[in-house]
Amino acid sequence: MAINPVLMGMLKGTPWYVYGIFVYLLFIGIRSMRPYALQLKVLFILPVALCAWMLVPVFKYHDPFMFVYFMAGIGLGFIVWRLLPVQKFVIDLVTRTVTYEGTWTMLPLFMSIFVVKYMFGYMHATQAQFIVTYPWAEYVVAGCIAGIFVARTLHVYYHYRLLTKQGS
Repeated sequence: MAINPVLMGMLKGTPWYVYGIFVYLLFIGIRSMRPYALQLKVLFILPVALCAWMLVPVFKYHDPFMFVYFMAGIGLGFIVWRLLPVQKFVIDLVTRTVTYEGTWTMLPLFMSIFVVKYMFGYMHATQAQFIVTYPWAEYVVAGCIAGIFVARTLHVYYHYRLLTKQGS
């Protein structure tokens, strides 16, 4: 079976660190299929890092409309998050940890982060006309993915604040 030459060109032209990012996202996606615990102080790292990573092109091109598109995507991500199955969690106020029940939904979400960044990076390099014609597409999609993670984190933080108010 022959490998598609376009696909082979994409893979050969991909920087090495991209494969590392793929393996890391795959690892944490698979790990989230089993129960896992996070410190509450670590809870915000993923959404903040994700938003920063997705917003790099906005600041690179200095286009305020791209930020608006990204924020619209964040709002869309909140809506999508509400449609996903709720991942159950337990908050331990003594150890200040959140223990998540394992779920299959995180793996596709982590893979979608990779696919979106890889796809739009490839399109910037090879099909600039698409990016010029539909510049909003990258930011709405990236914002939507980031919005899902922001909504999930805010949901847990909201419940943490409720528990701390009940305890005092």
